[in-house]
Amino acid sequence: MKLSLEASELQPGNGRGNLSSRLVLAGTIAAVVIGLATYFLPQPKEGTVEYHKRKYAETGVPAWVLKKGVPGFVRDFYERRSWRDSVFHRTALVNLGYLKESVFVFSNVSISNVVRIEWPIEMDGFTSISYGMPSNGITVVARPELTDKIGDAIRKADVPENK
Repeated sequence: MKLSLEASELQPGNGRGNLSSRLVLAGTIAAVVIGLATYFLPQPKEGTVEYHKRKYAETGVPAWVLKKGVPGFVRDFYERRSWRDSVFHRTALVNLGYLKESVFVFSNVSISNVVRIEWPIEMDGFTSISYGMPSNGITVVARPELTDKIGDAIRKADVPENK
């Protein structure tokens, strides 16, 4: 009985494989590894400003929920979840110092006059303005430099310069 086999005695496809199929397999594995690395590596760490910025920007109600025929309780669920998530991530951004929350109280004009002021053009998706909290005020959550500009505009509307 002969126990050893020489390479010349093996039939094609019996473990030798050809070079081109090995290169294709190696290329496929490399592509998968690179694809996974590019997906997972740039993800910001949980709890960082970049993480909360991304998550805040992703909040919203999916488009399919807003279509006709979707039951109201489904729409309500997604709207509540979107609101909860946006408040959570906005609060985290305030706590991390990326956003600033300020309350501006006005005494000389009504809220309808303050609403018509010239708002800064730099306002972005992170800017949130709530009217009537307190009843004679506005709560602003925005980037710190923008919050200061909004505050200046509100003060200017509340105490106009004498002409």
